[in-house]
Amino acid sequence: MKTKEKKTAKANKEQDFLKSLKRLQASFKKADKERQKKILNDPNNGKRGLWEVDGIRHAAIVRATSAMEAIELAKDIVGNWEMPTAEYIGPEMPDVRKVR
Repeated sequence: MKTKEKKTAKANKEQDFLKSLKRLQASFKKADKERQKKILNDPNNGKRGLWEVDGIRHAAIVRATSAMEAIELAKDIVGNWEMPTAEYIGPEMPDVRKVR
């Protein structure tokens, strides 16, 4: 392969990599928007009780009145949550609960 062809091939690979990186970033942004919408529109918002906050590396159970409040309280425990979600458990902790 000639030097010019090698440079062109390398440039094309770099461009393909950058395009795929941009697609990945766009999909993360879309997923984050959907996650935030779900948190704000959770039908259990307003119910005082236990919420399970789950992120990529951490999980916590907190007493709160909304999904957003639960996430904010969990941030007091661990400051670096990645894409946290919150699920309403109920007013009290059940006898048995599946974790992850």
